[in-house]
Amino acid sequence: MEADVPPLDAMHRLKELYNFILLCDEAHSLLSIGTTGRGCLEYWNDNHPDAQVPSDLIDIRTATLSKAIGGIGGMIAGKAKFESAIRSHITQLRQDGGGRHWVHPPWYRQRGFSASQHSSRAACAV
Repeated sequence: MEADVPPLDAMHRLKELYNFILLCDEAHSLLSIGTTGRGCLEYWNDNHPDAQVPSDLIDIRTATLSKAIGGIGGMIAGKAKFESAIRSHITQLRQDGGGRHWVHPPWYRQRGFSASQHSSRAACAV
């Protein structure tokens, strides 16, 4: 699989001009690139000292736990102002039947865990 880190300095200029929300899918970059594995933004700043971007450039990040650590599941991390909307969207997906596609492994079901029991405000707020 090939991927590129986008020109984050140009994205930063565009974001300042148009005030859009920047979402970054870090499925293949989280814990894989950057000096400490923090993904695209850290990688960009490590490799472009003359074109640094602010650490809060990315508003929402998504990632899977299966790529870098061989785990199960995924995550959404972002600025606190998006938490309510994200939680509301997840709730709506579950109510509309979208959750039927979320298959937990047998050990997960046996222990009675659910995503709602393990959700954390800290996971949605940076």
